[in-house]
Amino acid sequence: MICQSNETHTTEVANIQKLMTNWIDGLLICHSLDTSSFEHIKLQITKGKPLIHFYRVCMDTATSKVIVEDRKGAEVIMEHLVQQGCTRIAIIVGSPHLLITTKKLQGYRHILKRYDYPFEKDSWPIPILKKQPSTKW
Repeated sequence: MICQSNETHTTEVANIQKLMTNWIDGLLICHSLDTSSFEHIKLQITKGKPLIHFYRVCMDTATSKVIVEDRKGAEVIMEHLVQQGCTRIAIIVGSPHLLITTKKLQGYRHILKRYDYPFEKDSWPIPILKKQPSTKW
């Protein structure tokens, strides 16, 4: 069963509550962009059903996690942009409460520092833009 939160914390919590009320034996979850509190996950852990985080993970829980090398990926991309002659490079990130954001920012800032590029904290990082309803063509 797949549930969509539309990137809202409230819908994520509601989905998890409904699913965990007898419908499932375990949960694979990628948190919404709005999620900054993980109490709803901690509550479910106490019920003994397995939870596995992927992509946007919560590091404050004793659950299995599937993660990507976000820091290394950001470093590789930044290195490429620097080699192409870019000197003012912005980064668009998600929620500051998520591990992927922290790791991407670490990689971004590491390369800025390596090349003595300034980190303009008033301008960057740019939080990810909220999804707007699509325009029909």
